[in-house]
Amino acid sequence: MTCKCHKDYNKKPDESCLYCAEKHIATAMQAYNEQGYLNTNRQFIIGELELARKHLDNYEQIAEKIR
Repeated sequence: MTCKCHKDYNKKPDESCLYCAEKHIATAMQAYNEQGYLNTNRQFIIGELELARKHLDNYEQIAEKIR
């Protein structure tokens, strides 16, 4: 699986997938930690974690933990 980040960050596709996954997880955690907005952000958080999991398809053990 190749993600578009290898163009943006000039890295190998597998490294950029890890980079993307880390960005999605960080974004999800930031939304999770917003005080008073957990119910509002719930679908957004789930979506970000799902995107992270898709970037980690080649890394089954990590993807399974996110799931």
